[in-house]
Amino acid sequence: MAPLWTPARLAALSRYAADGLSAAQIAARIGNTSRNAVIGVARRNNIPLLQREPACAGRRGQAAADADAALAASAEAFRRQGDDIAAMTPQDFIDWVRERER
Repeated sequence: MAPLWTPARLAALSRYAADGLSAAQIAARIGNTSRNAVIGVARRNNIPLLQREPACAGRRGQAAADADAALAASAEAFRRQGDDIAAMTPQDFIDWVRERER
């Protein structure tokens, strides 16, 4: 039985990966193989595949950045008042922030 991953198929995998195709797209173009097989062969042969962010990463990232900015602004306002954040309990700080937002 002939090996499934011939040098020609490895070259095609490498070329498609360099073009930015996904593992599923590469598998479809090469034929007679699966997405997981493409990922495994690429990993064993040190062929970098396209790395995409999850679709929800941008939204979650923006929400986290907004929350961090709001917390930093609250902490700065707290410092300007001369209060000591370190002396407060976490619940006192949360209450202070909520009161300030009203």
